[in-house]
Amino acid sequence: MEEEIKEWLQSDNNYKLIHGDSKNILPLIPDNSIHTIITSPPYWQQRSYNKNTSNEFGLEETVTEYVENLLSFT
Repeated sequence: MEEEIKEWLQSDNNYKLIHGDSKNILPLIPDNSIHTIITSPPYWQQRSYNKNTSNEFGLEETVTEYVENLLSFT
């Protein structure tokens, strides 16, 4: 994924859809290289999106932990 992002940043393409876990993808994108990020975090304690729920966003034990995780992206 990192190589794909580097190639896109060096190309003449005006847009790119990158699908993935934002905690893994955002650190790969250089500062000031994009204009918009759209995300839809899951509601707290509403559903599991994968089978590995040990660190899945939205399934924190408390709403405080959930909000802290949301704010960790700012």
